[in-house]
Amino acid sequence: MAGAYPEYPVTAAGRECETLTIVRLTDHEMAAFRAADERNPGVARLYELIVEHAKDEGGVVERLWRLHMGRLFGAPLMMTLDDCARELDLSRSDVEHIFQRSRRVVLARWEQTPEYRQFSGNQR
Repeated sequence: MAGAYPEYPVTAAGRECETLTIVRLTDHEMAAFRAADERNPGVARLYELIVEHAKDEGGVVERLWRLHMGRLFGAPLMMTLDDCARELDLSRSDVEHIFQRSRRVVLARWEQTPEYRQFSGNQR
């Protein structure tokens, strides 16, 4: 569901930034993300599924997600896939492949949840 994600605060050390590379989040920013997640149960469920998937897969999949969206794991860190590739010493295409595979698996699971149906407006 492209473009349907809620607005979240993205700053770097308290400054708005145009391009994310590696962001170390402040306690205030982490709290703002948690508050935004609480206001959006559909997205919160998506994030729970990402964490479950990453932990279930383990290895490089989990390491990728912990770097890319560390905040979901309680770490005040987010980085681009390019930076993840450098950190993991993998090619950008390998990282993209891992990310897209995870994305497909997680989105398929999410679309089966009541939270997704409520989020998408589909009450089937």
